[in-house]
Amino acid sequence: LRLEGDSTVPHTVSAYMFVSNGLYSNGNVVVDEGDDGGSLTITGGAVDVTAGYSAINADDDLTISGGTVSVNVEGYGLDSYGSVIISGGHVDIVTETWAGIWADENVVISGGSVDIAAREKGIYANEDVTVSGGIIKIASENERGIWSEGGVTISGGGITVDADSDGICTSEDLEVSGGDLAVTSRSSA
Repeated sequence: LRLEGDSTVPHTVSAYMFVSNGLYSNGNVVVDEGDDGGSLTITGGAVDVTAGYSAINADDDLTISGGTVSVNVEGYGLDSYGSVIISGGHVDIVTETWAGIWADENVVISGGSVDIAAREKGIYANEDVTVSGGIIKIASENERGIWSEGGVTISGGGITVDADSDGICTSEDLEVSGGDLAVTSRSSA
């Protein structure tokens, strides 16, 4: 599927978008909510998006279980009004402002690899961030690596954070029971 410019998949076409072979866009990709919620699932192939405000946005959950997702964006890389769930594949995000991954609910990473180069936040969740697997590398130039308004739970995987401000910031509990964690913060960890 090739989309030119900002593109919305309206609920009249599909309230759910499934990508298995590839998607290319040189603008924003939005799955519109409609009556059933707008989920986006990527299971394979290559997704390459260069955008302004929000590269890949879902009104419900955004799930990646395979493939390669490459995002170069001014604002939000992966943006979900639900949760962002990554269990496989490779995600590479470069963002000039805002956040590499932004979820109004949870960010859950159980596999795959995630590389984020962000001017501000690497990963932001309005609820919880949970990491049980995968390899995560975050470079945050001016702000936090991982920021959760809920809790942060790390039970596996490998996480490397290089942040100007807080490496990991949480409004509730930070629980680390496994995995490899390396945090570099120029102001606090």
